[in-house]
Amino acid sequence: MMNLQEALDLWQYGHQPTDTSKLPTDIQARLETAPEHARAAVARVTSEDANRALPLLANAAASSTSGKRVFWLHKAAQSLADTYGTHSACRPGCSHCCHIPVKITQAEAIYIGRQIGRRPRAAKHLGPPPSIVGYESPCPFLASDSCSIYEWRPMVCRSHLNFDQDDLLCRLLPGMSVPVPYLDTRLLVLAAIDILGQTQPIADIRQWFGDVGSEQHDRPSTGRTSLHKQLRGNE
Repeated sequence: MMNLQEALDLWQYGHQPTDTSKLPTDIQARLETAPEHARAAVARVTSEDANRALPLLANAAASSTSGKRVFWLHKAAQSLADTYGTHSACRPGCSHCCHIPVKITQAEAIYIGRQIGRRPRAAKHLGPPPSIVGYESPCPFLASDSCSIYEWRPMVCRSHLNFDQDDLLCRLLPGMSVPVPYLDTRLLVLAAIDILGQTQPIADIRQWFGDVGSEQHDRPSTGRTSLHKQLRGNE
C-alpha cells in the first residue's frame, strides 16, 4: 500500500512510461497487444457491477473501529475481484505476484493476524524493508504456489488483477520492470488511506509476519467466531 502523496501522484499522472527496449522480444511483442486486450476485458463489466464496491467503502468509512474498517475494505476489494476476476488472466496456482512487495497497514496486519491466529510484529520492531528480487523472497503465506490465508489475504492481493491474455507479463525478470495491464485500483487505495488514516504505519507483509517464530495469539482464530467478535468491536 502506498502513502497519500504517492497515491495522489498515481491518480494524477498514472504509471510513468517504462523503457521496454531491453525486454525479451516475446514480451515486447505482447506489449503491442496487451493494452487493447485489457480495454476489451474491462469493457465487459457493466457500470452497475463496477460500482458495487462503493456502498462497501461507505460502510468502511462509517465504521467505529479499525477492525471493522478493514473488514469492509476487504469486502470492497473482494467485490472488485468478484466483478473483474473472471475477465482477468489470474488463475489458481499462478503465484508470480506472491513474490513482489505487498505493503499493508498496521491496522490490516492486526486484523489479518487475529483471523489466522498469528500476531504481527509491533511497528517498532519491524526492521528495514526486505530486499525483494525475482523469486527469492516469497510471501510468508505462500505454500505450494497457493495462498495459505486466502480467505484473509490483504486487500491489495484481492484487487491485483492482470488483464492480459495470460501470465507472460507477470513473470518476474530480475533487474527489469515489465508494464502489466493491471486493474485500476486508485479509488480503492485513496479510500483506504483516507479511511484508515494517513499516519498508519505501513510495511511489507514480510516485515509484519515474515518470521516463522512470530508470537501466536493465546486463542487462535477459528474464522467465523473471531470475525463475529471483531464486528462487535472486540479490538
